[in-house]
Amino acid sequence: MNHQHTPKSHQKSSNHTKSASGSQNASSTSARGHARTNNDEPVRIEFVKQAKDLRTYLCVKNIPCCYSKKQLKEEINRGHKGRYWTIEPIPDKKEPEKTTNKGYFFIGFKHPLFVVDFYEQY
Repeated sequence: MNHQHTPKSHQKSSNHTKSASGSQNASSTSARGHARTNNDEPVRIEFVKQAKDLRTYLCVKNIPCCYSKKQLKEEINRGHKGRYWTIEPIPDKKEPEKTTNKGYFFIGFKHPLFVVDFYEQY
């Protein structure tokens, strides 16, 4: 994985990680959780490992838009079945008859350390 650390003044709003599909340049941010960091900041995996960031509800970006919720669940269940409580891809409302998404999804893990495993796999 390509991890870049830049000074805060030069950081973009996302870290470079891989998405569930294996695509580069995905990021994870929290929508809720009990963290010692700003919930709008990307997850820094070293903080999760040190129990400094305890967020479990994440936004994963840059997944292929052709993934349906079923395909996304099948992909994630290969290594993470039972470790999350929800997967919520954001549907593309421009084409409601298709099962496409907008390129990102939310996932709620049951424990912060499951975020580490997910990050390391993708």
